[in-house]
This record gives sequence, structure tokens and C-alpha cells, in this order.
Amino acid sequence: MWRQVDDIGFEHCNLRYREQEWCLNGIVLTIFDNQPALVEYQVSCDEGWRTHTVQVKMQLGSREYILELSRDEQKGWQINGQDDNNFGRCIDVDLGITPATNTLPIRRLKLAIGETAEIFAAWVRFPELSVEVLAQRYTRLNEQRYKYESREGTFVAEIEVDNQGFVISYPDYWERIGTCS
Repeated sequence: MWRQVDDIGFEHCNLRYREQEWCLNGIVLTIFDNQPALVEYQVSCDEGWRTHTVQVKMQLGSREYILELSRDEQKGWQINGQDDNNFGRCIDVDLGITPATNTLPIRRLKLAIGETAEIFAAWVRFPELSVEVLAQRYTRLNEQRYKYESREGTFVAEIEVDNQGFVISYPDYWERIGTCS
């Protein structure tokens, strides 16, 4: 469970392995433009941590919004059932409302200390639920710290993770307040 540091918000998520895929499920309670928001998401990845499907349901005030993404190795990405060729280089999804999706490239990349990797992610912005390609760079600083950069270096954060790759601290944004044992 995480607590939002820069605003009012909490998140609960879990990661499970079943039927040859990883499933990341979460619920975020927060505020957007003085309106209560409930965001539920599910991300499924193959055994190599490559994103396959993403479902996001958001209740914002009295309205409900849904976003569905899917990725196929041959066909590419679909957004709400429509082919979108703009995301061909993206392997990962980055849900901008949660630190949980940082776990996916961290596990997939398996960086040694001092190594850096540049990737592209399908970045979902909230509350708009818009999707764009985001270049990202991960550098492993030590056993539990990664330097995360995006937007051509204009956004930089040092995130602390546990031995499973889950974020413990994402300075100025999220901090973990509980974990399953």
C-alpha cells in the first residue's frame, strides 16, 4: 500500500502469477480538480514482463471512464480496440497515477549495478486517460535504488525499491506504508 505524498491519495495493489502471466491489479483513491476519483487497473504481462493487456476504469465525480490497451508482438498496440501504430517501440505501460508500473521494466530489464537502459513506454496520463509514447531511462545505482528519467531528462527521480522491485519511495510523489507478508 502506498500513500501519495504530493496530494491526497492512497493505493493498494497486488501482483500475482497465474496461467503463465503476471497480473498487476490496483485501486487508487485520490482527488482530481476537487473531485473524488476511484481508479481500478489491471495490467497483464507475459513471463518476460512484457505488457500484453491493460484495463483502467476511473470514476471521477459521478462519471465513469474506461481505457483498454492491448499489445501483440506481431500486430502492435490497440487503444480501445483501435490499432495505433505510434506505439510500436513500446514494450511497457506506465500508468501515471501509480508507482506500481515501474516494477514491470525494473523486473524485465534486470539491470546490474551501474547499468543503464533506455526504453519506450505507453504512458497513460490521469485524469485525461490520454496515452502517449514516453522515452524513459533507468539506471541502477545500487541494490535498491534506480535513477528514473523521462521527458528527455526534464523529469528525474531516484526511486527506492525492495528486493522484488516494488517501489518503497518515489520522492515527492509516493511512499509505501504497508506490504503483504
